[in-house]
Amino acid sequence: MGFNCQMDKIVKLLLLILVASPVAATADGFISSPLEASLVVAATNGGYYQLKFDGAGTVPLTKPLVISKDLVLEGVIVNAALGSQVSLSASNLSRLFVVQNGVKLTLNNLTLLDGHHTSTNTETGGVAMAAGGLLFNDGGTVVISNSVIANHDVIGQPGLAGTNDFDPTPGGPGEDAQGGAIYSRNGSVLLSECVLNANGVQPGQGGRGADAVLVDSGGDGGNAGRGLGGAVYIESGTLSVFNTLISSNQVLGASGGTNGVGAGLVGFDGTPGNAAMLGGAGLYLGAGATGIVSGVTLVGNTITNVSGMGGPAADFASKGQDGRQGGPALGGGLFNVGVLRMTNCTTTANILDAGNGGAGGVGSKNGFGTDGGNGGTGGTAQGAGLYNVGSAFVQNCTFSGNNDLPGTGGAAGVGASPFGKNGKAGATGDGRGANLFHTGGGTVRVANSLLDNPIGGLSVAGDIDDLGGNLCSDSSLVIKGLKSQNGVIINLLSLTNRGGFTPTMALNLGNPAVGIANPAYTLATDQRGVPRPTPASSGAFELEPFRLLISLAGTNAVVQWPLDFSGFNLQKANGVPAVTNDWTVVTPAPTITNRVNQVLIALEPKLSNSILSRFFRLTPKIP
Repeated sequence: MGFNCQMDKIVKLLLLILVASPVAATADGFISSPLEASLVVAATNGGYYQLKFDGAGTVPLTKPLVISKDLVLEGVIVNAALGSQVSLSASNLSRLFVVQNGVKLTLNNLTLLDGHHTSTNTETGGVAMAAGGLLFNDGGTVVISNSVIANHDVIGQPGLAGTNDFDPTPGGPGEDAQGGAIYSRNGSVLLSECVLNANGVQPGQGGRGADAVLVDSGGDGGNAGRGLGGAVYIESGTLSVFNTLISSNQVLGASGGTNGVGAGLVGFDGTPGNAAMLGGAGLYLGAGATGIVSGVTLVGNTITNVSGMGGPAADFASKGQDGRQGGPALGGGLFNVGVLRMTNCTTTANILDAGNGGAGGVGSKNGFGTDGGNGGTGGTAQGAGLYNVGSAFVQNCTFSGNNDLPGTGGAAGVGASPFGKNGKAGATGDGRGANLFHTGGGTVRVANSLLDNPIGGLSVAGDIDDLGGNLCSDSSLVIKGLKSQNGVIINLLSLTNRGGFTPTMALNLGNPAVGIANPAYTLATDQRGVPRPTPASSGAFELEPFRLLISLAGTNAVVQWPLDFSGFNLQKANGVPAVTNDWTVVTPAPTITNRVNQVLIALEPKLSNSILSRFFRLTPKIP
């Protein structure tokens, strides 16, 4: 009941955003040359401005535009032959925008490039927090459409080193880094027909623990910061993403701080800090966030973490310290702690590469020798497609080839002779749920979706509520719903553009996903906007009905068939063929018009006192 109420709130909010979003009919001003000063004036005054350039042009920004009044920026190319989009670039000097509370920023038909933010930047737009390489939304409304968002990053600062004095202090924690392109709190973000590519975050490493000066133990190393939301991080508020490609975004790891060294016979070395916690290379929804993600392809987003620190060697009569756990990697495509509705999406080839465990420290040679430390456990890699902690409803989605690579365990520390024993080698990290992983107190409901070809672990893990129409390529789904099956060879075709704004993975003739959707949860169209028949298929792609249409257009015969069957040859024959050789391939190759393959064939003159018949068929192309 609560989940459905939340969904209703999201839909109502979305309708409000869409009603309020249209660009004004007349411009308050034209910006015809790529000058930063012009945009500063526009941001100060507010209103609607067209960036109207004669060909593609780039406006260089040296500091963020602080949006304190409602503002619309729309790119317009006067001479399309000279370029495709107007660009704004910060040249890796700063973020591009800060949106203040209660203000609306609308960006349309722009390429937004090369934002870079750290908390030590001279120009922060008033927000020093390590978040939002393109844009920091502080309680406003952001609408971005038909735009490219690329090459933005956020870098966290390293933790401070401990103080070397009579009371050695631990190293400070590394700084979190969140939202490589977009960070939003207490506001709303709408993305429509955009490309988010090659954005990323990297948190700060932990600070080094202080060494002891007199007889004392060294300080512990600081823990690394968290790296979350390689492209987008929504702390609270709402996110709506439609018909958008989210690709090749990344989250990179950072190591814990090294330990301080103890002094004297009773002074022990400190403990090294933990590696970074990383999550959500594509999208991250925090506990206070609600989101709709529809018609979206998430592909090739990666999380790469570092190995845990090795355990220090034994002090005097102690054993060697245990190695630290490898850094975890969670949620390559999406990481959800809030409330998520995900429909008609393709999530594929996202990769989690967790860190290896650190080696155990060696034993001490003092006395009879002491034991070596245990190796650290390898880092956890879970949910390369979707990692869910909150509540999620997944409908008509395709998950395929997402890859969990947990870290290997650290080597055992060697004991010192004559009686010291070797420690234990660390265990490999948990790598379950490559396509979908659920944990925590929320729920995941899945309907009419494909969970295919996981790499490095089981396809799904956790308590998944199967609503029917789901196909899983291994035995990891607990079957509860109508027509759901485990152990199915789905054979999806490779990711490519087959119509619509985003690339998809097509079904082929005879695919087991065709026509098995649970009608109670079937969407009206697929990811491309193609109508779904009854019975419909599962997954984000609906195979169009196979049909060959022939009509007349003047002196030509027009032969048409659906775009989904582009891998076929059109053949013709005179009369009903008696042998296979009567069929010949029609040339030239078909053209594509309105999602239809089409061939025009000139009509041949009819011989006197005879009837000329022509027969056509489609046959699969031979590779």
